[in-house]
Amino acid sequence: MLISVGIQLLLTLIGWFNRTFGTGRVPCKHVIPTLGFGMLWLIIDELRKLCVRKYPRSFIARIA
Repeated sequence: MLISVGIQLLLTLIGWFNRTFGTGRVPCKHVIPTLGFGMLWLIIDELRKLCVRKYPRSFIARIA
């Protein structure tokens, strides 16, 4: 994951890469919702895993 973040920063923050690949900085108005949705997805997944551990014979556990 750190390698992916490093490549993203490399392609968006260094001027030579910006000119070569036509990239640029991502505005905060686009980054903030992405972080929020990512955290929401993480919380939902952790709750799903808790449900599977607590109720091993439930529908969610069977489809997991």
